[in-house]
Amino acid sequence: KLRSIFEDIDESGDGYVSWEEFEPHLSSPQMKLLLSTLEIDLKDISYIFQLMDDGDGLLTAEEFVTGVMSLKGAAKALDVVSALHILRRLESKFDSSPTLLPQPADKCIAAPPAEASNGKRVGAQPAQEPAHVAL
Repeated sequence: KLRSIFEDIDESGDGYVSWEEFEPHLSSPQMKLLLSTLEIDLKDISYIFQLMDDGDGLLTAEEFVTGVMSLKGAAKALDVVSALHILRRLESKFDSSPTLLPQPADKCIAAPPAEASNGKRVGAQPAQEPAHVAL
């Protein structure tokens, strides 16, 4: 059913729906019923479109179906979907920018211990003998 709605919205037939294609369909009886069933307020729909979108400004059938299904269950779902959207975008940024990723431990350079005004290391502990346990 949702795929059928997507295909109706995708007037160009290219498999993608832009906001410009999507918006005029909001007044259709089919979309009004869908939004009502999902308890989605019409004023939230542009934000929801952005949440379903992966960042390219276009919805695929999969994004539409997955997005609508994840909204099922009232307004609280919108908060969850919003958080997931933010996480996906962050994940995408980390995947595309290796400089944002933490360096492996063997590549890290440890800072030398700080010295107090008396010349002794701050926070340095004297070496201790390992504890022996009698068996």
